[in-house]
Amino acid sequence: MGTKVEDRKTAQAREAAKPAQGGLKRPGASKGEKALAADLVGPIALSQDVKAGEGLRPEDAIKYRAAVKEYTKTIQSNPKDALAYHNRAVAHCRLGSYQQAVHDFTNAIKFDPNNATVYYNRAIAYGALGKSKQAIEDGTKAIELKAKDANAYMNRGIDYMALGDGDRAVKDLNTAVQFSPQDASAYYARGVGYYKLGSKELALKDFKKAAQMGHKQAGQYLKSQGGIAIASR
Repeated sequence: MGTKVEDRKTAQAREAAKPAQGGLKRPGASKGEKALAADLVGPIALSQDVKAGEGLRPEDAIKYRAAVKEYTKTIQSNPKDALAYHNRAVAHCRLGSYQQAVHDFTNAIKFDPNNATVYYNRAIAYGALGKSKQAIEDGTKAIELKAKDANAYMNRGIDYMALGDGDRAVKDLNTAVQFSPQDASAYYARGVGYYKLGSKELALKDFKKAAQMGHKQAGQYLKSQGGIAIASR
């Protein structure tokens, strides 16, 4: 009986960590989007402010804590298990423990230095900590290893915006749109970039496109501007 209970707990912990094997997104972001904020400042803003574990359901917190314990056991048995470090880092991210996540992602990179996903995910953790320069370095490495990853370009573009480098941000976001033309988040992010550069017409065009594709924040912004029509042009 005891063994069955333990096996079930182990299985639940591993199930909770399954998303770790793919890309992450910053808390509060929609699919394919890392750091775009719901609040509007100016007409629209990006935010690096993330509170640890904000919005996490109690049952999910239990799962991710169980995942941390499970992967800690794995690491104790095999201190060079890159996937275990990576997956524990993701669980830490889900719990809002970004500094611990960075530490684990760093160990994952040490033992698996050519895995684009690990650099991509560590960039997100760095971004959540407000360390945009480190995030850009990791985003650049992720792109070197996986050249056509639209999300990596979009996320790096957002980090460039956080540093006030609008030109590089828009360049990356153009590439993100090129590689993922059906992703509303890419148009929305590029719209933010254009707005920050003072290109209001181009920004509005991207916000309309994103809203047409169902992006809620883009739609909310357009409504805040007097209900600008979003019908197909």
